[in-house]
Amino acid sequence: MKKATTIAAVFLLFLSVKIFAQMPAADMSKAKVIAVVNKASWCPVCKAHGQNAGMVMMPYMKQGLAVLMNDLSDETTKAASVKGLKSAGVYPAVKGVKETGVVIFVDAKTHKKLGETTIAISDEELKKEIEKYLNS
Repeated sequence: MKKATTIAAVFLLFLSVKIFAQMPAADMSKAKVIAVVNKASWCPVCKAHGQNAGMVMMPYMKQGLAVLMNDLSDETTKAASVKGLKSAGVYPAVKGVKETGVVIFVDAKTHKKLGETTIAISDEELKKEIEKYLNS
């Protein structure tokens, strides 16, 4: 039973990572809001809710939402993420948020933090959060 549980957990983690990996590259030139997702391979919230969060965010990418991953799994992924966040100009807005399983919303023009939420909320609540920032 323990082996089956481990296999199921690995499979769910793979699906969550795959959903985010299939998301189109963030087009910053058309972005209104940048959603920075703090994730980690060891994060139980990310494992449980990452797939749903990715699926909820994906349709909003056509409406001006850019999604960037901030992978806090280990020192190597952290360093790579910092480089990408700095390149996008959002690092100052998100550097203080160390928790995983959260989304930090940043204004694409001013690079100011608009707010944050956990990915553990319902799909409807996450949609409302995204819409609030896209329509403000």
